[in-house]
Amino acid sequence: MKTLTKMSMLALLLASFTAQADDSCKLTVWEAPSRAQSLSDIVKTFKQDTNCTVEIKEIDIKKQLSMMNHLSETQGNTPDVFIIEGDRINVAKSKDLIAPSTYMAKNYKKYLDLAREQVQVDGEYYAIPRSVETYLVYYNRDLIEYPLEDLNAYIKLNEEMMAKGKYGLVTKLDDFYTDYTFLGTEHSSIIDHEHLNVNGKDISRKVSFLQKYAQNYIPAEVLKPNGWEVIDTMFKDGKIAAVISNASNFSEYAQSGVNYGVAALPLSSDGKSLTPFYNTYNYAVSSKSKRKNMAELFISYINSPSNAYDRYLQTAELTPINDLLNSDLIVNDDFSSALFAQVEKANSIPSDRHMDQVADVMSTALHHIEAEGYNTDTTFNSAISDLQF
Repeated sequence: MKTLTKMSMLALLLASFTAQADDSCKLTVWEAPSRAQSLSDIVKTFKQDTNCTVEIKEIDIKKQLSMMNHLSETQGNTPDVFIIEGDRINVAKSKDLIAPSTYMAKNYKKYLDLAREQVQVDGEYYAIPRSVETYLVYYNRDLIEYPLEDLNAYIKLNEEMMAKGKYGLVTKLDDFYTDYTFLGTEHSSIIDHEHLNVNGKDISRKVSFLQKYAQNYIPAEVLKPNGWEVIDTMFKDGKIAAVISNASNFSEYAQSGVNYGVAALPLSSDGKSLTPFYNTYNYAVSSKSKRKNMAELFISYINSPSNAYDRYLQTAELTPINDLLNSDLIVNDDFSSALFAQVEKANSIPSDRHMDQVADVMSTALHHIEAEGYNTDTTFNSAISDLQF
């Protein structure tokens, strides 16, 4: 196994760029809230090496693309670098919001295949991977010593825990992205030639199972709009033994004081792998940036293996760089091992303009089925027919 070493940023990175800087050089970079501190040392080193100043602005990741689009339409000042989800890169490219990545064209082999595939459109790279997101199991070690192998074992746990006034395995089942974990098939595409494809042959059986699970083992408050907040609170209060939730929750649970563990998802009740979506968060350079090379150089500083590891320790966001993932520091880390074991069994969330419509329509249908007891076949088939692609 490789071990990370501290090496000169200048020697490693400047060879890939011909970036010129002067006293007026300044980059504006959008980061996620509470993440600016993780870049502070990198900003200082970058300034020393290039004489270019970097201003970090904290903007909600989910709002960055819409803000970029608004600023572009109103001729406002866009940042040089912003964060974009992998499934939104097609949209950003179609609106000419992002520039092709010279850095990725030269360095794509440094990144995990599953991650770099999400930043590629029509054979060209448009962003640089920052972190990976998928669903995992978090469990309370004070309630269960180890994560359980399959859903059958968790159903038995549910019965035992509910007899004590607690819950076993909980997640927000009236959410399409969560439910796809149970409905999908490994390496399948959910949108294929403008049709919804979620393994239609046995979809009714799977949705019926989720309906029964939700009615028997999920707190009613979870099947409401603020259900994720309810799950988080109950888990941190020791009222839930295990939850299926996003990898992004790791930092929050780690800081909560819960005696937690983390693992890949259990097998289904028939012994097959559950198949969630995975998505990436990526750094992209604005098409309007006047210092594109310098902006990419700064991102490459962020994504050096040693800097990426330091950021992981601060933020629990793991950059999918092969040298980092193969290092002893990461291989022997419980969270990162679980995350990438699960990503290998996940499907890339489609970069398709119809996905918002699919998620909204199907989440509504699933809520009717699971929270209100609607007929599974009628409701689900009606929802599919309502989709207007």
